Amino acid sequence: MNLASAISRLAKPDVDVILLDLGMPESRGSKTHFAIESVVQRQIPVVIFTADETVISQEVTKLQGAADYLIKNRTSSAQLRHALREALISPVTWTEPSTDTSTFRTSSSSPSLPHGPGSVTRLSEPRA
Repeated sequence: MNLASAISRLAKPDVDVILLDLGMPESRGSKTHFAIESVVQRQIPVVIFTADETVISQEVTKLQGAADYLIKNRTSSAQLRHALREALISPVTWTEPSTDTSTFRTSSSSPSLPHGPGSVTRLSEPRA
């Protein structure tokens, strides 16, 4: 999916959380997240799942409102599931910057997902 298609999809209902790769065909890095965030305006949590390990992308997307930032080659499927659950149930809270910038932290005040179906919309194609 390209960025224009992703933005078009976000105009429709039933998106609960966005799983976003920062490397889209026509956009890279924090610019990709900025484009998505300008549409959803923090109404839909965005979990970044990307190969982009740069501290600048992590910090900028954090400031733009990303719920979490996960590095593809360092994230297990259990960690990805956890990040998506947390994005759905917890408001985003930020820890103070530290030397560990590999992920953002979300609060965990609620123990389980809300009842009923949720949707995860992939806004980029998986890379081979």
